[in-house]
Amino acid sequence: MMSPSKVVTLLLIGVAAGILIAPSKGTKTRKKISKLVNDVSDSIQDIIDIVRGEASDLQGKELIM
Repeated sequence: MMSPSKVVTLLLIGVAAGILIAPSKGTKTRKKISKLVNDVSDSIQDIIDIVRGEASDLQGKELIM
């Protein structure tokens, strides 16, 4: 099974390739790419915030094994 990061990476590569191959004006293509980059950036920031929150929750808790 592929890791989630590999799946996301492959998905983004596919979307970017589709945008670049699709016939449209350069300005529209640049806008699409810009929106994609902004969306990915927002998603990455959300993931970072979640991880930080989880790390903060775990900090100070004793782990029982």
